[in-house]
Amino acid sequence: VANFIPFYNMIVIRVKASELKDAYTEALNIKDRIKEAIQDESLLVLGPIPPTISRVDSLYIFNVILKYKVVPNLSQTLKNIFTDLKNKDVLISIDRFPTSF
Repeated sequence: VANFIPFYNMIVIRVKASELKDAYTEALNIKDRIKEAIQDESLLVLGPIPPTISRVDSLYIFNVILKYKVVPNLSQTLKNIFTDLKNKDVLISIDRFPTSF
C-alpha cells in the first residue's frame, strides 16, 4: 500500500521567507521539532522540499510534508509550532488536505 491518500493522511506545512536561508532553516527547524515532539514510527516527516514554484512575490518557499494514519498530539504540536513562529519574519501555513505540493 502506498503512503498516499486515502491510505494515509497528509499535511503540508509551507514556510515562506524573504531570504532563501531563512525559509530553509525554519523549515528544517519545524521538521526537527515535529520529530522530537512526536516519536511515532507511523509518522513520516519529509522535507524541507522546495515546491515546483519555489519563489512567489519575492518570498522563497519550502514544504515539510507529514504522512500518517493516526498520531495523537499532532494537532497540538502543530499549534505550538505555529504559535512560536507567529512573531518571526517567517510565514507558515498548514494545509491539512493538500491538493498540490
